[in-house]
Amino acid sequence: LNDSTHVKTLTEEYDDEYFVENAVDMISSHSDYNDPADLKLYDTVKVSEEKRQSSSSSSVMVDQEEEIAYMIRCNQSPQQLLVSQGRALPELTDREKYNPEFLLERTTTTSATSADAVAASGDDGDPITLPLQPKATEYLERAVDKIFEAHSVDERGNDEKVLDRNALSKWMTKCVSSPLEPSQSYVIGPYDRSISAILSRYSTSHGSGRLTLPEFRALYLEVTWSGYVHSIIQRENADAGGGG
Repeated sequence: LNDSTHVKTLTEEYDDEYFVENAVDMISSHSDYNDPADLKLYDTVKVSEEKRQSSSSSSVMVDQEEEIAYMIRCNQSPQQLLVSQGRALPELTDREKYNPEFLLERTTTTSATSADAVAASGDDGDPITLPLQPKATEYLERAVDKIFEAHSVDERGNDEKVLDRNALSKWMTKCVSSPLEPSQSYVIGPYDRSISAILSRYSTSHGSGRLTLPEFRALYLEVTWSGYVHSIIQRENADAGGGG
């Protein structure tokens, strides 16, 4: 009798374990409760994407409101706040924008005593050692090359690109036309005296009536260097006048 009772108890325990294992297997097999067509065996609820986005948007709005409140307390503009936090760069000053070091190479030790390095002189005739030399930076050369490509034409019988009188006319017209004065219209003709003067000074092929890329680079380099030396002389003279 005891054996019979013991066997019965074991059988019931086995049935209970089988039922539990079977229930777990059924739940596991229906674990993809995201499928709306699937049978839901428990009350797990999926959070909708709309609710997630709404929660995220609310969080962003709260952050923005706190940031605005902080700016009001600190009497700072949004740009000032971003700069102070290292999240934005401050606006460049005019001195930084028009720094000639973008266009001209610095004077090296070997070139410091050359004629170019001491080409400037003040009103008193004393030479001024220049920190820059008449050598275009890579930035200036790339910029000049792009200008040349925008206006150059194919030379007849040659694969080389050049600036003929018509191309120089278009280039110079664009140079003298200010975007700030749309009502003003300046047109430089191909046989204008200024075009002839440029060809006479910078074209190495006399009478060719065109500029090559190296010649166009030389034009920009001379203009840049002349402007730089002129600004140095003006500054030196102003400092000398102020000191006197």
